[in-house]
Amino acid sequence: MRWTRVVERCGALVGLVAVAGLAAACGGVASEGPADGSTADAVSAKPAHDSGARDAGHADATPVDSGKAKDAAVEAADGGKADAETDGAADAARDHGGVSSIYPAFTPDVPQVQNNGGVVLTSPEIVTITWPGEANAAALEAFGDDIGRGPYWAATTKEYGVGPATSGPANHVRLAEQPIAQWSDSALAAWLADHATNYAKYGLPAPTPQTIYTLYLSTSTSLTVSGTDGCQQGVGGYHETFVLGGAQIPYAVVLQCRGAQLNDATSSASHELIEAATDPQATNSPAYIYFDGDHLAWDVFQQFQDEVGDACEFYFGPTGSFYMQPFSVVEEADAGADGGDAGLVPDAGTVSYNVQRTWSNLAAAAGHNPCVPAVTGPYASVTPLGMETVTMNLTGIGGSASAKSLGYRILKGETRTFAVGFHSDGPTGGPWTISAREGNPLMGGVSSPHITTTIDTPSGQNGDIAYVTVTVEAVDTTMDGELLTIVSQLSTGGRAFLPILISNQ
Repeated sequence: MRWTRVVERCGALVGLVAVAGLAAACGGVASEGPADGSTADAVSAKPAHDSGARDAGHADATPVDSGKAKDAAVEAADGGKADAETDGAADAARDHGGVSSIYPAFTPDVPQVQNNGGVVLTSPEIVTITWPGEANAAALEAFGDDIGRGPYWAATTKEYGVGPATSGPANHVRLAEQPIAQWSDSALAAWLADHATNYAKYGLPAPTPQTIYTLYLSTSTSLTVSGTDGCQQGVGGYHETFVLGGAQIPYAVVLQCRGAQLNDATSSASHELIEAATDPQATNSPAYIYFDGDHLAWDVFQQFQDEVGDACEFYFGPTGSFYMQPFSVVEEADAGADGGDAGLVPDAGTVSYNVQRTWSNLAAAAGHNPCVPAVTGPYASVTPLGMETVTMNLTGIGGSASAKSLGYRILKGETRTFAVGFHSDGPTGGPWTISAREGNPLMGGVSSPHITTTIDTPSGQNGDIAYVTVTVEAVDTTMDGELLTIVSQLSTGGRAFLPILISNQ
């Protein structure tokens, strides 16, 4: 996640608080916006990217099955703006589609994490740094050695141009100095810059632009992040860069709050290492970060945390669809005194770590679960049909008064019905249910609802169409509009979320 200094929060969603201003999640603050005025439609939590709307038809979900005409579904949705009447004649006029054996039956309208032209790490080198008294030092070193050489790393980074990550005994740094009890993120950055400058003195490998110094803080260290205690905010880690000899050197920090387990540390580290490789210089030269401009709804849902790790930490959270997974790797046999591996026992055995799934543009566009490695079983959701260009007023959260994106325009006191198409990437063994909630359900929704919503067909299968009727009772002045989230729930327990913008302008 991006805070003022590209601070990432990973691990379990602990201590999250929904705020009316839609500031960064985990108690963070929105980061500074661009100074060149090139992103008038972006909020301050997002530096420069194109958030202007494309052709409104660009992101419309198109039925793959020729028998399910999108235009017919849109016209059947009470002609756009409607009164609250949903009598039998109106229901009969609606095209509810039909179960299809073509998967997905509708082209999913989903976002893509944008390539903003910044560098990615083509050959990352992971350096693991621990303090005296670290009980899991050997396991964390093994994790650093193993993560970049297997299918998990390839599945999460290859499509973004990142190559295999390397590490080994020379990259294991066990500091002699005692951990600092009270520390700040800015003081830590200065400490690391000093240690990297004098790397030979402190036993660090020489820094390069491909190096990711990975610091696992002691459980006895209390770190303030952007001026607030990180553990109280639920911060699992963050990544940044420091400048050395004119080069930007990436680093990742993993907090180990009191009571933290090894699996907490490796899950947080996987998030940070992947984002440090795909977006190492997010502050001044962003690479893979920000959703495309047609999908401002997803930014709002994510509270503007949209690097590839963020998108699956939150969108597919602990009460969503399997955001963590065990990652297994076969340890190499010991090569002798120099240590062919990190010294785990038994050697040449299989070891497992907890890691986080991260966002895949390729999987999302293909209608699969966008969080990879792939989840076992079918992925099922719905997609909006016939969205239009809308305007949102984001001045309440530090953004533009006329941010353009896609959604539906419904003024205060008006009612409108629109269609959503059910889609899955394989047979689901029966229908799944959908429900509507204002705001982000993972964050508790909203305390004072502004809209009322009904769904005429709250369950369906791939190829079916349902109609969502929304009445705006009051305007959410945070953005002169509302966030509506459609939740898809499989009987097997998997959930997916579809955020949609409702504009009151």
